[in-house]
Amino acid sequence: MPPRFGALRLIFLLALRNVFRHRRRSVLTGMAIGVGLATVIFGDALWLGMFTRMIRGATHTFVGEAQVHREGWRKRRELEAVLTDPAALLQRLGADERVAAFAPRVLGSGMLASPRDLRPVLLVGVDPALEPGVSALHRVLAAGRYLTEEGRSEILLGAKLAEDLEVAVGDKIVVTTARAGSGELVQELFRIGGVVRFGIRQLDEGAAFTTLPNAQGLFGLGEGFHEVALRFREETTALEVMAGYWPTLAGPGNEAVGWPELLPEVRSILELSDFMLWIVVLLLFGIVSVGVMNTLFMSIYERQFEFGVLAALGTSPRSLGLLVMAEGGWLALLSALPGALLGACLGWWYGYVGIDYSGSEFAGVTILELIRPELHPRQFVLYPLALVAITLLASAYPALHVARRPPAETMRRGL
Repeated sequence: MPPRFGALRLIFLLALRNVFRHRRRSVLTGMAIGVGLATVIFGDALWLGMFTRMIRGATHTFVGEAQVHREGWRKRRELEAVLTDPAALLQRLGADERVAAFAPRVLGSGMLASPRDLRPVLLVGVDPALEPGVSALHRVLAAGRYLTEEGRSEILLGAKLAEDLEVAVGDKIVVTTARAGSGELVQELFRIGGVVRFGIRQLDEGAAFTTLPNAQGLFGLGEGFHEVALRFREETTALEVMAGYWPTLAGPGNEAVGWPELLPEVRSILELSDFMLWIVVLLLFGIVSVGVMNTLFMSIYERQFEFGVLAALGTSPRSLGLLVMAEGGWLALLSALPGALLGACLGWWYGYVGIDYSGSEFAGVTILELIRPELHPRQFVLYPLALVAITLLASAYPALHVARRPPAETMRRGL
């Protein structure tokens, strides 16, 4: 028969007393459990902070949280494949409550020639007024000034590109492009208005930026453009799969995709890192469970005679096993609170001061901001409960060992 409530209460009180019979051992085991829990909570908070910074580094630098293109443009990148009905598209984006900012762009290949060298580039036409809402182009100036509507024939170069061409702010370069449809080559003289340093190799050494009208004129696109970069009011919008939302947003003939599709390598790295985090959590909890099991076996070995007497007096094997499991449960419960508090303190402190990995590149993404751990209520519910559950599972083996020992053998070994 299972123990009644009164018997259960007595078992739990005895288990609590037994935990404090050997305080030094219990304190050392409790410290191991608490530090393990604090490490898991802080590691999860740090990972959440890094996850956020990596996404922002990938999306807020230039790509955007989502993009709208002509259907098939991302595969073929044809110069003629401009967005259909661009005026209606911009009007629709401006009216969408989820969209915080958007910026149209023209993208095409070109050749830049200086008096000393020439380089192939990706020539990007941007709207100087709208672009700051979705990218960091205006914030990564290493020299010179940002583009203006009045700055006719001005161009911004990536820092490495300017170095390769051996040019500086104020110098002139020749831009050569092919017109859409006819393929006719066009050359135009531009003055370098500024040099930008994104910290992303592809942009710093292979991209040049000018105003949208300049690029449209060079490529012969009229009022057309190839891309609209978006930023949402909620960062999670690009991660949500909303049936019908993307087609409605893009309109007929166009397609809208979020950053997970635009940056599949970043998504894969984040998913892999998330998996590795759980592996580390399981390893830490596994080490903690082995420590708990060892502590309980030491305690059982020292009290063999007591267990034998209790069994001889009629205490059921189930009650003896429950007593051992209760001791493990008390160890976990008494260690979880200080462990969670330590994890919260570490997360709060490093969230306040930040961890400086700015300028570091991870999975092709440059981290531009301090990494700040992000504490979440889930960490203080899920991990302590998981710790208690794993500790109880670890206690089950010592409990089963006690319950199965014959009283006579237990008393004889305990003498």
